[in-house]
Amino acid sequence: MSGPEDSEEDDDEEDEAPTSRWQGIESIFEAYQEYAEEQNLERQILETQCRRLEAQNYNLSLTAEQLSHSMGELVSQRQRLAAEREKLQAELEHFRKCLTLPQTQWPRGSHYKGYPPR
Repeated sequence: MSGPEDSEEDDDEEDEAPTSRWQGIESIFEAYQEYAEEQNLERQILETQCRRLEAQNYNLSLTAEQLSHSMGELVSQRQRLAAEREKLQAELEHFRKCLTLPQTQWPRGSHYKGYPPR
């Protein structure tokens, strides 16, 4: 029963089995290659976005530092202006007091026409 023909059939089955097995491995390998390429592309995109965000962060940090410095200057200027305003208000009040002369120094019914009599 087992003759030369049987051994040829076994050879054919052995040839077919590895081919179909390799076709499955090839499709897995192709899928992996596609996955690896997509992953590489995604990595490149993310690295580009990361560099852009780092640059944006650097620029925003510089802007924040400049604004903080400007804010400090403005607060200092506001304090100086408030102190100057208080000083000027005090001087103005002093001048108002000086301009308001007591009515007893002037004779009633007459207008001031020079220096008051001595």
